[in-house]
Amino acid sequence: MELRAGASLSAVLDFAHGLTVERNKKCFPTFADRVDHLVLGGAELSNAVRADDKRILPAVAAKVMLRIFTVLQGLGEKDMIVQKLMDKFPANGCSYCGKKPCECAVDRPRGRADIRPSEFQKEWTLADWQVHLYEVYGASNAAHGLTWIANRLTSEIAEVIQARMLMDMQETPEGKERFKSEAISELADSFAWAVAVCTIVDGDLESVFIERYGKGCANCKQYPCQCGAFSFKEERKLNVL
Repeated sequence: MELRAGASLSAVLDFAHGLTVERNKKCFPTFADRVDHLVLGGAELSNAVRADDKRILPAVAAKVMLRIFTVLQGLGEKDMIVQKLMDKFPANGCSYCGKKPCECAVDRPRGRADIRPSEFQKEWTLADWQVHLYEVYGASNAAHGLTWIANRLTSEIAEVIQARMLMDMQETPEGKERFKSEAISELADSFAWAVAVCTIVDGDLESVFIERYGKGCANCKQYPCQCGAFSFKEERKLNVL
């Protein structure tokens, strides 16, 4: 199986599911395990930013993106992120100020603009999402700089952790569903900031993602991935998912 340019985000999610599902069941059997793996990806990205290694940042952003998809897989909701992205980042502009590009101050308005998601966004590719997020938030992100963007990604991943912990604490199905939805919302924000990292260093996320994963695992070269367990300590030395 091969992933090609122009695939919708839903198709990318399906491809990523097939690529990782067997390995994830063996190596990351719980939702908490998958969140921890995402945290490691965020830390790797932060380290690359601190080292000012812009050359590898698009590939690390692609790795973080795949791990976001892995967490969604653990929730059994790999497609819900598309709807969350549509709700948070509608085609017509910022969901808070209603403008494109966004004109929000650092402290956003409390209420949200009356902008509805567009059905055609369901067919958007990774490239479409990257262009859209740049058109809405690119100028603001560029003014803040790479370190600030990376810190925002780390902050959103931390909120995924918090939602996961709160979900685990719930005793009712309703409570668990509430924080499950919250976790997916934070994953959508993480998606957007991972895209922003790639954009600010002039990376084409779709091309990088396909180059890394489009024909199979970056390490074992198989689809689905056939890698066994590995040490988190040694992870950065390997071309792991």
